[in-house]
Amino acid sequence: MRRRKPEEHVNNERWLVSYADFITLLFAFFTSLYAISTVDARKAGKMVFSTRAAFNLEFFRQDKPVLGYPTSGPTSIKDLTLPDKKVVPGLPQGNTTAGAAEANSKQVKKLARQLQRYADVKGLQDKVSVRVLREHIIVSLAAAAFFNPGEAEIRAESLPTLNLLAEELMSAGCALRVEGHTDDQPSRVGKFRNNWELSTARAVRVVRYLLEEFAFPATELSAAGYASFHPVASNATVAGRAANRRVDFVLEAPKPRPAGD
Repeated sequence: MRRRKPEEHVNNERWLVSYADFITLLFAFFTSLYAISTVDARKAGKMVFSTRAAFNLEFFRQDKPVLGYPTSGPTSIKDLTLPDKKVVPGLPQGNTTAGAAEANSKQVKKLARQLQRYADVKGLQDKVSVRVLREHIIVSLAAAAFFNPGEAEIRAESLPTLNLLAEELMSAGCALRVEGHTDDQPSRVGKFRNNWELSTARAVRVVRYLLEEFAFPATELSAAGYASFHPVASNATVAGRAANRRVDFVLEAPKPRPAGD
């Protein structure tokens, strides 16, 4: 005779499997939410820059700063944008180009004062200076505070200062040219053969930092090296040579629109 199979008992604990899966999914869901809520803005900037460089795409391009870095208090340059003038039909407008140029000049000076005030508030007087040359704002970085002699790599202890300044420059919304300058003394240390190479390498290094760390729009950046041929002081003195060794951020203000635009 065949042996009868024992009857199977109903497993009343099968729900534990589904419950465990449900708890695991909930854990993964909330972990993902937490990760998204604590995005590192600088790492996100690197991701944006890498994606644009890899695919040569412009879908990340914006008129405003890519990451929209927040600024605090009245020292924010974002608050200095002048409102557009409203044109009332039927009224004479006069020389629109001249009026726009005058308004543009005032805005440039206001931005320069704001940048200088920002540098003073942050205690950067010994490292950063601001001046206006025609329609450009020039923010000068003392080379001794950011680079070792004869080198183009930014000193690690100076990066926090450069980060503060870069965030304000991004919020200005202007095209930016980075210029490297040296004194008239030949470089006796480092790997660069002359001051032309040294000044250009420093400017390019700063531009690369702005691109990689802040995703600064590449179309609004340029670099130039001038060696010792654009001094701001006499090279006959130690203080003058120190002033000439610098990296300049040149903010190119928007040009006034001609009448009818």
